[in-house]
Amino acid sequence: MTAVLVGASPFGSKALARLGIPFVLIVQPGESVSRLPVEPVLWMEVAYGDDPTALLRVVPQLTETPVGVFSFTEHGLLPAALLAEALSVPTVPARIVRHTRHKPTMRTVLGDAVPQPRYGTVTLPVPADLPFPVILKPEDGVGSDQIHLAQCREDVVRVMERQADRRFMYEEYLDGPEYSVETVTFDGEHTALGVTEKWVEQPRFIELQSVAVAGSAARYTDVVATACTALSALGVRCGAAHTEVKVARGQTYIIETHTRPAGDRIPLITELTSGYDQYELAIRSVLGQDMGAPRARRCNAAGSRYFSWRAGVVDEVTGIDAARGVPGLEELHVGVQADDQILPRTGNASRPAFAVVSGQDRAEVIERLDEVEHRIRLRYRREYNPLSG
Repeated sequence: MTAVLVGASPFGSKALARLGIPFVLIVQPGESVSRLPVEPVLWMEVAYGDDPTALLRVVPQLTETPVGVFSFTEHGLLPAALLAEALSVPTVPARIVRHTRHKPTMRTVLGDAVPQPRYGTVTLPVPADLPFPVILKPEDGVGSDQIHLAQCREDVVRVMERQADRRFMYEEYLDGPEYSVETVTFDGEHTALGVTEKWVEQPRFIELQSVAVAGSAARYTDVVATACTALSALGVRCGAAHTEVKVARGQTYIIETHTRPAGDRIPLITELTSGYDQYELAIRSVLGQDMGAPRARRCNAAGSRYFSWRAGVVDEVTGIDAARGVPGLEELHVGVQADDQILPRTGNASRPAFAVVSGQDRAEVIERLDEVEHRIRLRYRREYNPLSG
């Protein structure tokens, strides 16, 4: 019995190992497999990023029909679904993956099922009725990449002229707190594992901090209900989902949803505060198993923070060992060292470092994240100069 894992997800491979399922790994050329904590029985390279159907070429190379095909990486979701359907094995259907990966399609399918911000396709010349301020998003974008807050028509023109090769949509800007709902769906029944409070950096809406508290799903009942209604309207019947919402004007609005666990270490803080591994549950749900019992939750609250260091050439990084001494530290990653250049942030992928901490409550988690960030010091050789790169 083997499964197929599309994309080098360390968390997906660990979940498969926990369930005792060996797997064949399929990655794109050049994709690193060094972070995988579990060895696949076989791995192969397929250039499926630009052509999701390219994955179908591996069918003759599989020595047995897998029990399922899984992906936990954004660009692997659709190729995995197409391969599973070609093999007639369980999967999140390709139709649903397409609906959630293309933002205007997702909004059209949702229709009036849940409150949504005003939205539409952006064209030049700029329509006269845009409800400024608006958020501009690439229609197929991921990871908060190339998201812009436009205050006026000139802002829209500037963005579209710089990104002439991409199609953008607009969404009405909603002023209010933002949350994400982490779910798993078994046979059409959605279970919220937790609700995460989120902080983003404007005007690019890059995610900087997430905090989860035990029992949050019961506290944010309307947020959970809106997310689950959206998943039902999209036809989701199995798998994990990460649904982003905003609360504004007395309503909960759907921002977007994804048929995979979140990034930003949110699955980890969800597991710390609930005892449930969302990756493992996603696999169980696709295979028709039950949820099983949760592990003991580790803490009452947990959070992640991505440090908003300014751009420039780094001369020295100090205080990392001191930061590791902060109580409740679960993870710390600093991806810069002397002589590295930190570039201006354009999306989630451009954040250079993060920490995950646990604590007794929300306040303690934020205090500990503050302390980790405070202990790490960067000295700069020079500031970022956009003219010299």
